[in-house]
Amino acid sequence: MRPSEVPDDPGVTTSTHAGPPIRDVLQSAVVSIDRTMTLRGAAIAMRREGIGALAVMDADEVQGIVTERDIVEALARGEDPDETRVVDVESVGPRFLTLADSVPAAAQIMLAVGCRHLPVVDDGVAIGIVSIRDVVRALLAQGS
Repeated sequence: MRPSEVPDDPGVTTSTHAGPPIRDVLQSAVVSIDRTMTLRGAAIAMRREGIGALAVMDADEVQGIVTERDIVEALARGEDPDETRVVDVESVGPRFLTLADSVPAAAQIMLAVGCRHLPVVDDGVAIGIVSIRDVVRALLAQGS
């Protein structure tokens, strides 16, 4: 199975959608974090990099993703940002995109699984993360 397929929703497909390829909207390299980092450390890394998601890596493989939403939800539950670790809040086994996938396919996957960030892989190696902002910007530019 291709990494970007969504087996839970048979109505979602990937690169068959017309539209710009993900490679055209990929703007940043993967910024990763160790699972043992605290939530405060993750938040500081996101702020420093100006991003809303960090890949949780093991070697070159994305094992999970931690987002600003994950951190906010943990804090709202009363978690201590200096004691709680990324491993406690990350989304494990996120969906992936490839460079061949289209922007509309990314939008459909994000809607189907309820996420705002998707890692992008090339030959099995994580090369970036596409956000909903990247997708909306590309779709609006296409419609102009």
